[in-house]
Amino acid sequence: MKRRTRVLLIAGTALIIARNAFAGDWKLSLEPVFGSRIGTVGEYVFMQDADGKYQKLSELDWNQLPSFYIGYSADVSWKDIHLDGAFKAFVPSECGMMSDSDWLNLERHKDIYTKTNYSESDNYLDTRYSACAKLSYEFHADNHLSFAPVASFEYDYFSFTGKNGTAWYGKKDASTGLRNPYDSSDRTVYDFSGKTVISYKRTSCFTWIGFTLSFTPVECWKYSLSASVAPYIHTESQDHHYLTAYY
Repeated sequence: MKRRTRVLLIAGTALIIARNAFAGDWKLSLEPVFGSRIGTVGEYVFMQDADGKYQKLSELDWNQLPSFYIGYSADVSWKDIHLDGAFKAFVPSECGMMSDSDWLNLERHKDIYTKTNYSESDNYLDTRYSACAKLSYEFHADNHLSFAPVASFEYDYFSFTGKNGTAWYGKKDASTGLRNPYDSSDRTVYDFSGKTVISYKRTSCFTWIGFTLSFTPVECWKYSLSASVAPYIHTESQDHHYLTAYY
């Protein structure tokens, strides 16, 4: 956290110095950013069955209810060319629940409907930060309406840890080899109190192209509508099951 604070202070100081150097057609705007994010990060594992179809073998859901962030947003422009940059750092916190579901009968018995394993743990956000750079050119229809094509690049990294909780694992039937449902009477219940159960890390890079339509009825008051698509996304994910030493 101290390292993030130093980075934000250095960046802010550098931008303030740069602002004083701009004149004429050059402009620089700075603003602090803070807010929260609410949602669920999903992690899925699929397996190809005998018919060549991909079926869901495992699903992990990591809640953010909510997670809070702070950061900076800056816009450097020369005439109608804009270069925007933003950085967000999230506050480490407990932020909901992590649930882990498995359909283990799929591996050998093609059973895609029976949820055999289920567990719940407290979800902790360890680290999250993101950075974005955006380039645009603004066309003015009149003094109030403008249109800007936009291209941008975004980087995002986060890590979660699941602690404590309970697991319900269906026992295997000796005669059929099938595992029983996690919510049946023939199951094993595990208590994970005081234990670190699982962690999850994800690094993502996005390229975006799109447009922004803006309407400025009066000076210092602006409405904007943006739309974009991501033609290329690169993501790397890793989870670690501490109690089974499984990655």
